[in-house]
Amino acid sequence: MSDNLASTPFIPKPALIGAGLVVGFALLAVIGGQQFDVGVVKNPEAAVAMERSLRFEDRENGALLVFEAPDDKLVFTIEPGTNSGFVRGVLRGFARERHRSGVGIEPPFLLSALTDGRLFLEDPETGRRVPLDGFGQTNAAAFARLLVVDGGTL
Repeated sequence: MSDNLASTPFIPKPALIGAGLVVGFALLAVIGGQQFDVGVVKNPEAAVAMERSLRFEDRENGALLVFEAPDDKLVFTIEPGTNSGFVRGVLRGFARERHRSGVGIEPPFLLSALTDGRLFLEDPETGRRVPLDGFGQTNAAAFARLLVVDGGTL
């Protein structure tokens, strides 16, 4: 019976109390931080510098037409075979979301440039908003061009 007692680890009572206090303090700090916004980083939304309502339409030949809403004016054509994979990829993601939500291709998307340099594509129909600058400068530039273009092809 004494062999059994010798193999049982002994943890001093003050160490257990100290560990419990550390865990309790950590929990209180997390809960208090969430309740009172202590240690929370907030990026205030910058003002919109420029925005444009755009509708995209695929053609059978692989071209992607870009129309400005509400008058449905053709503002840009992305020809097939051009380096437009990022634009098409982002739009495919939005199309899947619209399909799941039962929304067609007719409603326009909102492309916005903020005063702090960030660029967003938003679908007002589904509420999805994608920060385009997070995919790199070259990819964001593909959409940034659509903010100012008024005719032309790529």
